[in-house]
Amino acid sequence: MRKKIGFSLSLAAAAGFQAILAQPLQARPSVAECDNPPSVTCTSYRARGFASYGDCVTYYSDYCPLLESGNGGCVYDPRIGQTICW
Repeated sequence: MRKKIGFSLSLAAAAGFQAILAQPLQARPSVAECDNPPSVTCTSYRARGFASYGDCVTYYSDYCPLLESGNGGCVYDPRIGQTICW
């Protein structure tokens, strides 16, 4: 009985650990937001949470190529004042 409980707890702990790793550190735009050039995406920069058009364009210009490469990376997000990495 002890082995069964230990295995169940280990399995549950491993599943919980993987679930935590699968969650993004910060919200990131969907790939669909990267389908258009930043100049088009940022016409609604205030609705996207940016203080200025330039901040929005800089963010998406840096973020989208990294996202689409599939290699991950880091980019400064002025909306939260932090660098996000994935």
